[in-house]
Order: sequence, then structure tokens, then C-alpha cells
Amino acid sequence: MNNTDHTNYQKEIETLKQEIKFLKSSNKQTVADFEKQENFVEETRIDNIRFQTIFDQSAVGNKIIDSDLRILQVNEALLALLGYTRKELLGALIVDFSHPDCKENWMLLQKKLWLGKLPSFNMDACLIKKDGNPIWCNITSIIFEDNGTTLGFTIVQDISERKAFDKVRQQADARKDEFISVMSHEIKTPLGNIKSYIQLLEREISKEEKVYPFIQKTGKHIKRLERLISDLLDITKMNSGKSDLYLTWFPFHDILRETINSVQELSPTHKIVLEDNVKVLYRGDQYRIEQVIINFLNNAIKYSPGAGKVIVRTKTELDNIIVSVQDFGIGIAKNDMAQLFDRFYRVEKVAMQYQGMGLGLFIASQILLQHNGSFWVESEVGKGSTFFFRLPIEKVKTKKVTDTKIHYKDDSVSVKYLKDHQRVQVEWTGFQNHNSIKAGCLKALKIVKENKCNKMLIDNTHVLGSWADAAEWVGMDWFPMIEEAGLEYLAWIHSASTFDQLSLRETVNAKVGNVETQLFRNVEDASLWLADVD
Repeated sequence: MNNTDHTNYQKEIETLKQEIKFLKSSNKQTVADFEKQENFVEETRIDNIRFQTIFDQSAVGNKIIDSDLRILQVNEALLALLGYTRKELLGALIVDFSHPDCKENWMLLQKKLWLGKLPSFNMDACLIKKDGNPIWCNITSIIFEDNGTTLGFTIVQDISERKAFDKVRQQADARKDEFISVMSHEIKTPLGNIKSYIQLLEREISKEEKVYPFIQKTGKHIKRLERLISDLLDITKMNSGKSDLYLTWFPFHDILRETINSVQELSPTHKIVLEDNVKVLYRGDQYRIEQVIINFLNNAIKYSPGAGKVIVRTKTELDNIIVSVQDFGIGIAKNDMAQLFDRFYRVEKVAMQYQGMGLGLFIASQILLQHNGSFWVESEVGKGSTFFFRLPIEKVKTKKVTDTKIHYKDDSVSVKYLKDHQRVQVEWTGFQNHNSIKAGCLKALKIVKENKCNKMLIDNTHVLGSWADAAEWVGMDWFPMIEEAGLEYLAWIHSASTFDQLSLRETVNAKVGNVETQLFRNVEDASLWLADVD
């Protein structure tokens, strides 16, 4: 309501008070009834004053709009934010003051809000100030009833500093990668010369000399520096998309055994046990795969200092090589598990105790993604961890596909429109990667559109491994598409895998838009929730 409406509202209250006094004097109602009405009028007056005070004095921009989306009232904070006068804003559409790229999505969300398809919406939008300068704002809108009239209430909060910080951080990351790349190359040459001199000394000096052990230790530290430089270069190549694979066919089981033996020679404190080693021919970058295996083994040894044993197992499942590396060490808390493969991330509680920069697992994860593989981990604090990785085996086979208006099915996903339940049901099966997840999600999107469905149940019960490969794409790209198609409610069932559960939470946390999403452990609970939201 604007200031004129507020004045008229106060006049109506005073008129009502006079009518109550007249009715009371004419004895047409009981004293108790009159008192109830008087109390109601007084409470309404106090609520109105309280709301007006909060609205006017809020530090963030507030506005009230009518059903035509035109501004009825604004507070001083919004006027200061945009630089317009009250007269210039009243009666206008707020989207008229936004950047053209934001208007379409903003109007779509407004339409859904006023049609009752959304309880509220939240979005980032670029507004244009009176002086022509852009300003990024976070917009939150709801609708409410006021004396029989539906109005909209919006909070407009300046987030320009946050946006500017994000841009600066991206630029800083790019400069940091460039610096690391240049410095790594510059260091390699003198380090190579030092390594040559140390090797020459090691050959020339007798093992009985007192200085010989120090020369050997120096050689080991040089190897560590070489490995660090190699990791840093790998990081910059992966970030710039310049990391190429050299693909050849090789016996995976032989390479696994040889890699274990080479790590074992340098790790006398632990016995690396190869319990199962299936014979399989694999096409990939042999050096990069060895790099993944070495990283997993070194981590298992590093984080189980008192265990003395590491177990390696391999198997083939659904045309994939599955390798697991089990240690019996400190374990990993659930809160830390999802971030293990982030760049430079190391668990805080052990970062000071164990040396390293947190590059190894990130590099390993990127190598696996380049091979269309994936990784996951199961762990218990104090009992140890088992790290898994998966590599798909190339096979020529005919893909059986069902594709109709209400049903899609292939080897990895089944999507059905269940008319009786008025929902789309998606069931994932087996190992997934970014490509399979994206393809299945787009099929689900198509069936939602064709059947004008607003509810979906996704079942990950039979997913093997991890969902992490496409977590960001699903949250930031697919959710806006599925919302635009009409989806309002999504029930998601996670598998028994801890890493899958964490991946789904990451997806939901990253999601853009207003699709109401809940995670469940079984189909029954998910179905009940979807039935209740009708």
C-alpha cells in the first residue's frame, strides 16, 4: 500500500471506532461483542504500524506491488540503492529497471508466483541505476493477502561486492595458474642439473663414506620436488584444457602389478597385498593410469602409519574395471569426504601432520574423468578407508533402447510417466558418468514436457559408484530447465553409498531455481511426500 492508502486506512479505522461507539450507546450489541471489535481494531492498528515501521526502516530495499506487478510502495533503502525518486518508481514495473538479460527469467518467476505455482522465488538480477551503472541484487519475492487484496512483497539486496569478488577470484586463479606454469618450467632446468650432480656423487663416493647417506637423502628430496613440479604442471594443463591423453592398448593387470611393486620398493613399512587381479586388456593412457594407482597407494600408506598393510583388489563389473585400495588407518569424516577431490583440499585435522599440498587426488580425479571413469570412497573414522576407481572397458555392442512419449529406457536409466500417480519416475542403474547422467536427465525433461507433469521421483537405489561427475551440471543447468518445463516437486532417493549421498546433497545445494527437492532413503517415503504435496 502507498502512503495515501495508509492515510485512508487510518481514516477507516477512526470511522469504525465511531460506529462502534454509536452502536454501543444504542444497545444493539452486547458489551462483550463491542469490546472484541474494539480489541480487533486496536490490534489491526498496532500490526499496521509495526509493519510500516519495519518496512520503512529496513536496511535493504523493500517494495510492495499489485497483481499487475506495478510498484505501490517503496522504502528509502530501495530509493537510495537505485537512485530514483519515489515518484519515479511508484506505478512502474521493477523489471523495467533491470538488465535485458534478466527480464525474461524474472517475468517467468513472477508469473509462476502469482499463479500459485511457487510459494516464493529467489534470484540474482542485474538492475540499472538512474545514473546508468549496473548493480547486482538478490531478489526475494512472496505474495500475501491484505484486506481481501493480493499484493506482492519483494526484498532487494545489493550483492555487487560478492559478484565483484567472484570475478576477481576467477582472474586471480587464472594468473596463479600462469605463474605456477612459468615457475615450474623455470625450476625444472636447475633441478635437473642438481639431480645429475647428486647422481654423479652417489656413483663416485663409497658407501662407507659418512657423507653417502646424506647424498641419498638429497636424491630422495629431489624426487619429491620433481613430483611436486609435475603435479603443478598437470594442474595448469588440466585447467587450461591442454592435457592430452596418449591412448594405447595394454594389459591392465600387468601394469597394476608392476606399479604395486615399484611403490612397494619405496614403502618398506607396509605390505601391499594384491588379493584379486583380473586379466583384462584396456585402452587408455598407461602413464596416467599408473599415476592414479600410485596416488591411491601412496595415500593409503601415508594415512595408515601404524597399520602395516594395504589391500588392492580388482574386478570387472558391467563392462568396467573396478579397482579398490583399502587401508586400515585414520579414516575420513563424512563432512570431509565430499571435498577430498577438490583442488588443493586437505582435511584440516591431518593437514599439519602429513605432508602434501592436496594436489594428488584432484589430479587423479581429472585423469579418471578424461578416461570416462569415476571415483568414490567409503570410510569410517578410526578404522580406515577404501578408495575405488572405475574405468570403462571398450566394447562394441548394440544398445537396447525404448523411446516413447511416456517411457524411455536404456542400459543406464529408465524414465516413465506414471499416470495413476501423476508423476515422472526415473530409475538409474549401474555406473554413471557425466554423459550418461546428462542424456538421462534430458530424456526425463522431455517426458515432463510432453505429459505436462509437475512431480518427479528419481531413484538412485541401484546406482553403483558415485553421482559426483555431473553434480554441478544437474544442479546449475538441468534444474532451471526442468522448472521451466513445469516441474515443481522432486523426490530423490539416494543409494547406500556414502559418496553417492554426499554427491546428491552437493547437487541439491548447487541447484538453481525453485523446484522443491527432498532426499529420501526409500520409494515408500518419497511417494508419500509427493502424494501430500498435491
